[in-house]
Amino acid sequence: MTDEVWTPLRLLNWTKDFFEGKGIAQPRLEAEMLLARALGWQRIDLYARYGDEVPPTKLALYREIVRRRAAREPAQYILGSVDFCGLAFKCDKRALIPRPESELIIESVARLAEGKPELLLVDVGTGSGNLAVTAAVKLPQVRVVACDISAEALTLAHENAEHHEVLDRIEFHCGDFEEVLAAFAGKVDVVLANPPYVSEGEFAGLAPELRDHEPRVALVSGPKGTEIIARLLDFTPVLVKPGGHLVMELGAGQSDRVRRLLETHDALELVTFEKDFQRIERLAVIRRK
Repeated sequence: MTDEVWTPLRLLNWTKDFFEGKGIAQPRLEAEMLLARALGWQRIDLYARYGDEVPPTKLALYREIVRRRAAREPAQYILGSVDFCGLAFKCDKRALIPRPESELIIESVARLAEGKPELLLVDVGTGSGNLAVTAAVKLPQVRVVACDISAEALTLAHENAEHHEVLDRIEFHCGDFEEVLAAFAGKVDVVLANPPYVSEGEFAGLAPELRDHEPRVALVSGPKGTEIIARLLDFTPVLVKPGGHLVMELGAGQSDRVRRLLETHDALELVTFEKDFQRIERLAVIRRK
């Protein structure tokens, strides 16, 4: 950037071209979101006030934000929040960024909860708490137990639960799920999970935003990518009541492997695979017989 007068419109045009050169997928949209944050404006204000001169202090802040994004730090971490199911969640490097396809889990759980006066819901690998908190906000009849192996992620989840005023409805546990959930064996109505499902071999090929910035422990399952999924299937008959469900997100192309894993579980049956907006079988809904 030169020392010439910088207006919002000029900054947006420059940043769009700069981000395109860095391989960022939605350069104009991200430029708008990041500039609005730097200026403390709404995105619409960028065009209502497109000719205003940007003050030097705000310009310096925006330069730093652009530098971070050009280094492929996710925009959600820079902005500090993300929308999930219409709710705003604090978002930072302590946990995986909530993604739109995970909203399928909430939709499925809502259908399972319909007409039920109360349910015990367990969120395995809660991360930022987006699933646990959203369920507690949108489904008043549920009580939620949320666990994660990362103490930092659980702290973030606790902050999000406090922000949305559902702390009294969520019980948090830190540790491996088979250990910390043993006390709930046979008592759970629905387990929901967005487990790590990237294989060790796939990790190096991930986008820089994922590979270099989001927590590896929340992404990588093991050599196959289905190790945590397999453990969840093993543990579900122990944890869930007869007639209860496991609602679990999958990686692209993993549905066939889940079918094969289910063939070894007499106590479980596949209800359905649900497809995301890219027509990928993204969600497995599994019932304990």
